[in-house]
Formats: sequence, structure tokens, C-alpha cells
Amino acid sequence: MSEHTTEAAPAAHAGLRLEPGVLDWLSRIDELIAADARFRSPDLAEQRAAALDLSDALARDFTAPAPTGVSIDELELDSGERMLRLRRYRPAALPSGPAPTQVFLHGGGFVKGSPRELQNDRILAARASEAGVQILSLTYRLAPEHPYPAARDDLTLALEAILADPAALGVDARRLGVGGNSAGASIAASAALKWCAEGRAPLAHLCLEVPAVAIRDFGESYRLYGSGFGLDDIDQLTALILPPGAADEYASPLAYLRGRRQPVPGFPPALVMTAEYDPLRDTGEAFAHELERLGHAVTLYRGEGQLHGSSSLSARTDGARLWQRHCADALRVAYATDEEGEHAA
Repeated sequence: MSEHTTEAAPAAHAGLRLEPGVLDWLSRIDELIAADARFRSPDLAEQRAAALDLSDALARDFTAPAPTGVSIDELELDSGERMLRLRRYRPAALPSGPAPTQVFLHGGGFVKGSPRELQNDRILAARASEAGVQILSLTYRLAPEHPYPAARDDLTLALEAILADPAALGVDARRLGVGGNSAGASIAASAALKWCAEGRAPLAHLCLEVPAVAIRDFGESYRLYGSGFGLDDIDQLTALILPPGAADEYASPLAYLRGRRQPVPGFPPALVMTAEYDPLRDTGEAFAHELERLGHAVTLYRGEGQLHGSSSLSARTDGARLWQRHCADALRVAYATDEEGEHAA
């Protein structure tokens, strides 16, 4: 989903428990959007360029700088079907050789976004350092040029290629998991469900931040926060992502779980993170509850006072810092990074 608010946002946010840094961020978004005509262009390429510039401008002011000691490089991965691009975050403190690894998918409403955004560099480098994991951020194909299931298939191809030769990217195949934010979390959930239902190699963990896991019926949170909270265009995006005939049983991860009576074979432990004032809050939390109903290990975290994109404000708000710390702590446990000696043996 889109990561910016509308000009009606200030009235919509009145009376909410928002930190001063969040309010400053919202004002800055409105200021930058109003000053950039590309946001009103019918040309999607111009919109994407504007969104990238907006994200980077916000990150410079609101996201804590990346820590030292984490290398960031670009890799190409031959999937056999197409070349895939990955942006790797690897802490120098990791032992040489195979490392616990998360494949990550960025947000951006399925139609925008890039691993190379400054916000992603800062957040993922910090997370890799604090959790003691390697993160591979995947460049996946975007809609509307590449509607569902193109992005999901890109993730599947990446996992297959990594597992075919894990040593090539320094990956510990026994500790390979998936994570994503917003649209990226939707892709990660869909791919993980299909991957496990097909009996593929076990995944170590699934991390979903503010996930878009439903096609419709978004619940009470959508009624409360569906206008003026940055995701006003959900219905329009659904038409772009899921043209007629594109949907399958995994397109709506929440609907897929609701239709099951038995656990998903081999489904990994999951962390689902939702934001209190997010239109997607209720469906994300329903997804976690469905996993629990089916007997899967799942942790649900609600960021109190958070909006859909405010977890990136690690330089300005306690809520964002708490979010990032909770996520890193959960990854450290999930990937057993305190047990390196045991896994290296």
C-alpha cells in the first residue's frame, strides 16, 4: 500500500495518542508532497521517482543512521528462469561461513518501493547488526506491469536458488527465513503458505510487519483509519495487483487460513507486527489469530500509537525504537544467533 498520507490527515489524526515525532513526520510528508508535482502526474515512472525521493528525504530526518560494521552490497542471483537482484546486509561480527539469513521484501503498495531506499538501508542494517543475521533484500517485480503472482514467484525463485547453493551467498540453509513490510509482508505470507503447503524445505521464521493479508473486508480498523492514514487507495491497488483471473487460493493469505481445518505443513514460527492506527491492523491480527487456531507458533505485537509507516522513525520516536528492538530481539531468538558455536559445529 502507499506510504504517505493525504492532506486531510491532520483532522483525521486529532485526538490520537501520537508522539511529537510522528506529528512532525506527518507534516513533513504533506509539505513535500504538496511541493512535488510528480505525485500528481499520470506517469507511473514519475510517481515512483517522487516516492523514492520522498522516502529518502524522510529517512534523512527521521530514521537513525545505519550502524558501522555492517557491509551493504548488491548481488545477482541466477534463478535459472531470470536473474534476481539482492541487496545484502551482513554484519562484520558474524562468523565467517554460513550465516542465519532472512530474505526481506520491501513495502510500497505493490507498485512502488525499492531495496535501495535510504530508509531500508538504515533499518535493515541496524536490524542485521542487532539480531546477528544476514539480510538479503529482494528486488521483486512491481504491479501493474507485473501483477500477482509475479512478486510471489520472484520470492519463490529466490528461495529455490539460495537453497540450491547456499554457500554462494554465505547462507546457513538450516536458518533461512522470510520477512516483509506492508506489501512485502503480503508477498512473504503468500509465498510462505504456498511453499509450505507444497512440502518444500523448512523455513526458520516468518516476520510480517503491518501486513496486507486480505483483499477485502478489512474490519473495524479500516472504517476508523481508512481515510487520511496513508492507505486511501486500497481498492484501486487491488484492481492493479489482481486483474481478472490472477487470484488463486494464496492471493489472500487470511482467507486461505480461514478456509483450513488442519495446520499448514511445516509452517515456520511467525511474528506479526501491527500498528494501532493502521487500516490493516485488524486483518493482520486476524491472520495471527488464525495461525494460533491452527496450532502454529505465532507472536502478535501491536505497536501502540503507531501508524502504518511510523515504525521507521527510529531517530525521533520511542515507539519506533521499541518496534525495531522488539523485531530484532525476536529474530535473534528465531534464528538462534546466540548459539553460533553449536550451529557451526
